[in-house]
This record gives sequence, structure tokens and C-alpha cells, in this order.
Amino acid sequence: MSVTTMAWRQTIGVSPRPSGSTTVTADDRDDPGDVELFDRARTGDVLAVDLVWRRHYSYALRVARRYTRNLTDADDLAAEAFVRILSLLREGRGPREHAKTYVARTVRNIATDRSRKKVLPTTAIDEAQDVPADDDTAAAVLSALELADVLAGLAACPPRQRYALERTVFEGVPISVVAADLGISRNAVAALLVRARESIRRTVARRMHERA
Repeated sequence: MSVTTMAWRQTIGVSPRPSGSTTVTADDRDDPGDVELFDRARTGDVLAVDLVWRRHYSYALRVARRYTRNLTDADDLAAEAFVRILSLLREGRGPREHAKTYVARTVRNIATDRSRKKVLPTTAIDEAQDVPADDDTAAAVLSALELADVLAGLAACPPRQRYALERTVFEGVPISVVAADLGISRNAVAALLVRARESIRRTVARRMHERA
């Protein structure tokens, strides 16, 4: 809804001037200040209300355009601001000075209220899949931290445990070959691997707790 000056005059009860009329009212000649103008508007002086509109509507429209690029929406914001101000004036309230500041604040409040009431479009999804994105930075950082924790745990293992784990896990060497290298049984190598993994788990858990 675009509220024109004619529509505003009909709203407040002022008869539209004939087209091309250059008649100047006493109110126009006096050119009262904003304080006097709003005081008169609060008493029910519709001509004063009309002058408030003509004096400050263009400013309200400029302020409204800060909140929307759509000219129709901006016009709606400005018009609604003046309807709200008119309601306050009829109740004996509303601005008493700093008219432009009051008008700008009213427009801003209406724009804020509208933005809060907007419902963002949503798309129904039957079943969400927990699939990490290829460029998931958070997942990459977490993986890097986990790898660093594992490597720190491995470095903290005794040399024989570290050797057994590196050869069997990282290099894929059979346990029997590692047992021959170390001169121990296969069961002893298996025991070294168990202790190494347990040591690494403790290190990882401790470092995660420290970060938390």
C-alpha cells in the first residue's frame, strides 16, 4: 500500500486542495516550529497534522530507504511511521521536539519489527545425512589435532614399543619379522603393541582434556 499525500489528507480529515490551487493557509504563512506544530497536532488541529506530514514525510522516506532497496516497501515504512505518530498525537502523546530524530526512530523501529517477523524459507528434508563437506575446515583442524596427539603419544612410548608399533602398523611388517629383529617371541611383540596403544590413548585423552 503506497500512501499518497491525498490519501493522508483523507485519513486525517483534510479536504484535498483543488488541482493547481495555490491557496496558502494561515498555517503555511505562520510557518510554526516543530514544537508548536506538534503541540497543536495533539489538540486535534488537523491542519497542523497535515503540515507535519508535508514537512517531514520526505525525510521519513529517505530514512526508510536505508532499510530496504524496494521503493514500495520504503514508502510503506514511511507511511506506517506517520500513521503511528498520528495515533500517538491523537492520544496526546508523541514528539515534542527533535521531530526528525523522532521520525527516524519510528521508521527504524517499524523496520526492526518487520525484520523480526520475517519467516525464512525452509526446505523439508526427509532424511539428513551426516556427510562432512569437502572443504570442512573445522573437521580438518580436528583431524590435524588428533594426528598431532597420536604422534605425541607415539613419541612418548619406550623405544621397543615405538619400534614394534611403527614396523607393524605404519610399515605393515609381520609380527614374526619384528620379533626376530628384537630377539623376542611373537607374544612379547604383541604385548609391546598393546602397551604402546594404551600409552597413546592416555596421551591423546590427556591432551584433549587440557584443550577442553
